Amino acid sequence: MTPATSATAPPSAAAYNATDVAFTSGMIRLEGQARALSGLVTAHTGSTQLRGYATQFGDDTTDSQYMSGLMQQWHQILPSPYQPGAGMIPGTGPGRPPARTPWLARTSAQAAIWARMRHDL
Repeated sequence: MTPATSATAPPSAAAYNATDVAFTSGMIRLEGQARALSGLVTAHTGSTQLRGYATQFGDDTTDSQYMSGLMQQWHQILPSPYQPGAGMIPGTGPGRPPARTPWLARTSAQAAIWARMRHDL
């Protein structure tokens, strides 16, 4: 390969590391979680704008397909599909924030809303 062609050559399957695999696996799971959440919107909102967005988001699997393709190129096991009620995806939670974290109340409120939505189905 000459220097002129090396700049345009596609990356090899070996051009990844453990962080790449962890990120890609987490994003695939988060996309599944987001699609599950978007599926709840129609039963819990009167906003046609929000329903339209949720439908469009739920139907768009382009990112997940791309990331799944990367995992396959890297010969890595794909993460299991998101299962509602299975808990937080490892590494995505807020952890233990300082006592005076302003977003803590908002996060707790969002968790309570999500719990009510799941029980209203």
